[in-house]
Amino acid sequence: MSFRKIMSLAAADLKMWLRQPKLLLMSVIPLIVISLGVGFFMAEVEVLPVGVVVENRDALSLRLEDEIIHSRSGSGAYWFAATDEDARQKYEDGEVLGLVTIPADLTEKLDAGETVEIAIEINNINDDVTKNFIQRMQYALNEFNNDLTIGSVAYEIPRVSYTADVTPDLKMIKYLCASVLGLTLLLSAGTALAFSIAREFEDQTMKELVMGSRFTDIMLGKLVSAAVQTAIVALFILAEEGLVFGFLPANMTAQLLYLLAGVILSAGIAVIVAVKLKHVLPAGIVVMVINIGGWWLSGGLAPAEAWTGFLRVLATYWPGTYFYQAYINAALLGGVSGGLLLRNGAIVLGFGLLMIWLANRFFGKEAREA
Repeated sequence: MSFRKIMSLAAADLKMWLRQPKLLLMSVIPLIVISLGVGFFMAEVEVLPVGVVVENRDALSLRLEDEIIHSRSGSGAYWFAATDEDARQKYEDGEVLGLVTIPADLTEKLDAGETVEIAIEINNINDDVTKNFIQRMQYALNEFNNDLTIGSVAYEIPRVSYTADVTPDLKMIKYLCASVLGLTLLLSAGTALAFSIAREFEDQTMKELVMGSRFTDIMLGKLVSAAVQTAIVALFILAEEGLVFGFLPANMTAQLLYLLAGVILSAGIAVIVAVKLKHVLPAGIVVMVINIGGWWLSGGLAPAEAWTGFLRVLATYWPGTYFYQAYINAALLGGVSGGLLLRNGAIVLGFGLLMIWLANRFFGKEAREA
């Protein structure tokens, strides 16, 4: 193994990559499309608007409106005063998650000693969101009923309250930004290797390449080149997510270690695909499909632990799951526990190195026959 030869091969590979902008675009564009597409979609749906309509703006009705809008809640909804006339139409069109209507005769019925029913409507099929919606309403109405004065009688409800000491809710857009960065490391490394090796077969330069170099040197040179290409693409995606969504990983120093782990994990499969197909475009497409599908399965849109049944089994046995689990935690929280890092690192590196060894043998066999 020659260090000088490895670096020479890596430099030649990088020059070829930079001379073909279409390869850079093929690496960057899918990631930007996924990042912006999923990011803007989640930015839209993450805020769940709920309109509170007050039919008679007397003192008690306004107090109840204030209790509903400003109550403590974990629903993630945005509660607002729906004073415009088309609140009903917005609800029917699905533009708001829910509609709360405080009736015009609220004060009149309370003065008469009657129970007032508040109409609530929810445009939702997620039982967790509905549950949080109902709990918020219950809390708001309890607060309203406390110290309620009807005539000269003040009603006070004894209660036990709580002080919340919990981690603030994590915005879904931040989770998605972190997962797309993880995808960037795996997909960029995979496509870089697939393009590089498939191009040698497609341009019929493989025989010339192997004549002057050992297969181990060639493989290591292409891995070094893939790591540099992955770093360049990752900088593009980091800049895009920082400018558009204001997101940066919590631990920038650790990015280099995860980059190397991503290259190792992706390399073997990408090389095998490229050697088998021997053409740049088909190899690149197959590697993209494998990586994007693996990202989805491994928790790209939500933690893989949410899967059930057959998908949960697949996620458990797919090594990418353990890469994303560690990477997303590190990107969002700044680090992961030692036990989790040790277990996931062993799975990712063990699988990646095994696949690189198999790919190197397969590559050598096919290259000799080229």
